[in-house]
Amino acid sequence: MGTLAEQMQGERMARVALSMIAEPNDAASGRVLAHVGGIETLRLVESDDPVLGLARADALMWRERLAARVTPDLPDRVAETQGGEFGTLIPADKEWPAGLDDLG
Repeated sequence: MGTLAEQMQGERMARVALSMIAEPNDAASGRVLAHVGGIETLRLVESDDPVLGLARADALMWRERLAARVTPDLPDRVAETQGGEFGTLIPADKEWPAGLDDLG
């Protein structure tokens, strides 16, 4: 079993996982996600690598906050959201409402 980022199959699943571990309006997660995307954001949660836009102490607190919400069943919970009657839109989708980009 690999890291959480390795278990996610693409950007959509990574963003669903992040929505399950990050609080709404988490500014740090939003900044990191906007800079590097979902898969890399998940990887950074589980690594000691520098986080673009966050001071080392802020990155440590951010990692601790998100890592505390990662549970062993998270990959299964994410997988359950895929392929059902409803979908998940992400910014790369052509159906993504452009007005949402202004919300940050």
